[in-house]
Amino acid sequence: NLTILSSAKAGPVLPTLPQATMDITMPVQTGIVRNVAAGNAAAFQAAINAATCGDTVVLVAGSTYSGNFTIPSTSCSGWIEIVSSGLASLPAVNHRVGPSDVSNMATISTPNTSPAIDFQHSSNHWRFIGLEITTSDITTTYTVYDLVLSEGYTSTAVATIPAYIIFDRVYLHGVSNGNVRVGVRADFQHGAVVDSYCDDIHEAGADSQCINAINGPGPFLIQNNFLQAAGENIMFGGGDPQVANLVPSDITIVGNVIQKNVSWRGLAAPYNWTVKNQYECKNGQRVLIDGNVFQYTWERDQFEAILIRSVSSGTAPWSTCQDHTLTHNLIRHVP
Repeated sequence: NLTILSSAKAGPVLPTLPQATMDITMPVQTGIVRNVAAGNAAAFQAAINAATCGDTVVLVAGSTYSGNFTIPSTSCSGWIEIVSSGLASLPAVNHRVGPSDVSNMATISTPNTSPAIDFQHSSNHWRFIGLEITTSDITTTYTVYDLVLSEGYTSTAVATIPAYIIFDRVYLHGVSNGNVRVGVRADFQHGAVVDSYCDDIHEAGADSQCINAINGPGPFLIQNNFLQAAGENIMFGGGDPQVANLVPSDITIVGNVIQKNVSWRGLAAPYNWTVKNQYECKNGQRVLIDGNVFQYTWERDQFEAILIRSVSSGTAPWSTCQDHTLTHNLIRHVP
C-alpha cells in the first residue's frame, strides 16, 4: 500500500490589484458652451476662468492658442470640458488619435519654458478632448520642463492636489530638436490619459517622461496610448513626495504602445538624449500592467525595459514599490 500525503506548502501570495480606477465615461454636459475665437489666447484664459460645472469650452480646430494657461481652483461635481471644434471628425471614444488627426484639433502651445497648461491647487473635474498640446520654443540650451504641470507637486496636503483630470484623445508632443522634460506632470487625485499620443519628449543630460507622478495619490488610468519618451516613458516617483506617507497607488496601465524612437540612437550632441527605460517605479503600489507593447530601447544610460525599485532621497523613507501585476505584455527589441 502507498499513501501519498499532500504538501503543507502554501502557494505564492499574489500581488494586490488596483483597488480603484478612473471612470472615463463621457459626461452629459448641461452648462454653457463657451466658444473661443481662433487663436485668441486672452479669450481662452477668460473662458477657463469663467467656466463652471457642466460648461464646455470650444477651441477652433486648426488654430493655435499660444501662451501659458492656468486652470484655477474649482469646486465641481460635474465636468468642465475643453474641446476642439473638430471633435466630431476625430476618432471616437476608445480609439487612439495620432499626428494625422492634427487638422481636426485645436493647438495649445507654450512659447517659452513655462507649461502650456498649469493646474492650480484644488482644481478639479477638467477634461481635455481632441487637442494638440505642444511648444514652439525650440532650443537645446535650456528646457521646457512640463507641457502640462500640476501644482500638486508642491502640495503638503492631499486635499489641495488637483483631482479628476482627464486627457482624452490628445496629441501631446515636444519638438524633434529641443529639450522637453515631461509631457504630463500627473500629480493628481484621480487622473487619466487615454486614447492619446505622446512623442518627442527628450532631453540631453536629464531624465524625461511622457507621464510622471511624484506627489499624486492616484488612482491613475493610462490606457490605449502611444508613448514615446527618451528617459522613462512612464515613471512613478523620481523625487520625494511633499505629502507625508504618500505612495502613488491604484495604477492601471493597459493597452499602450510604449517605445523609444530608434532614430534617437547614436545622435551627436546636443541631441544625444538621455535614454533609459520604458516603465520605472521608484514609489508606487497596486499596479496593473496588462496588454501593453514595450519595444525599442538600447543600452545607453540604462538597459532595462522595466525597472521596479523603491528609491528615496532620504526625506521619504516610506517610499515603496510593491504589488505589481504584469500580464499579457509583449516585450521586444530591448536589452
